[in-house]
Amino acid sequence: MALREHSFKESVDLMFERAAATLDLPPGLADQIKTNNNIYMVRFFVKCHGRYQIFTGWRSVHSEHRLPVKGGIRFAPTVNQEDVEALAALMTYKCAIVDVPFGGSKGGLCIDPRDYDEEDLERITRRFAQELIKKGYINPALNVPAPDMGTSDREMAWIADTYRSMHPEDIDAIACTTGKPFSQGGIQGRLEATGRGFFTGSKNFSITRKTSKPRGWRAIWRASASLCRAWATWAFTRQNFWKKKVGRASSALLNAMAASGARRDSPLKMSQRTAQNAVRRKASRAPLISQMANACSKRNAMC
Repeated sequence: MALREHSFKESVDLMFERAAATLDLPPGLADQIKTNNNIYMVRFFVKCHGRYQIFTGWRSVHSEHRLPVKGGIRFAPTVNQEDVEALAALMTYKCAIVDVPFGGSKGGLCIDPRDYDEEDLERITRRFAQELIKKGYINPALNVPAPDMGTSDREMAWIADTYRSMHPEDIDAIACTTGKPFSQGGIQGRLEATGRGFFTGSKNFSITRKTSKPRGWRAIWRASASLCRAWATWAFTRQNFWKKKVGRASSALLNAMAASGARRDSPLKMSQRTAQNAVRRKASRAPLISQMANACSKRNAMC
């Protein structure tokens, strides 16, 4: 008899059950924590490319033990209700473990963003936001979304603007989403925040496991393009990562080109030289950034 592979939601529940089994919880409390409080599914139509299309979206609230609940909105062609519920549960557990005062929530829209231009995406995003706002699933005091796979600060700006247009009386309307552009109420460092956490976690994992090559990472890199980009952004500026790795790769490529008789003014060679110069400029700024951070810390300590 072949073993059945667990779904994403079942895997999250099993992980929780293993952790709960080590605690002395009252009967039934573990089941109450594990269960999603509610989920809202919506279908709406938008006219794109001259014809009407139906879209399906979800917003799940796993736990409201602390408000507002927090969780991203992802745009993906494979997203479904079960995945949204599992991700909402993970948001609750993550916030509780590090004592961040939010409940867990998650949203998803079944769409491939690559199939639509920016104008159509804005129309679809705003319509999805309207449906969630009408039911209270986007609110600065109750439910605050954030970027996720397939979304970015651009979509968060559209959602925040939609909320403000529907609730002009709300003085905290701008806080209905996080991950907005810095010019529209966002904060600096948000882009690389996920990457910083990934970098720190992976480094600690390597130290704990006494290895620098954990199994299964190739699949993680392939499935997490945005995560790796954010990680690289932080590593580029703070850990001098690209100076060592990209510099070596660039040298190897240039040596191979020279051995193969490539022209001196080859466009590929010129692009590599440009990349190396950018790496040097970026690396030279890292000490200045560290000095500024230290100065700010000292000033705050004196106040």
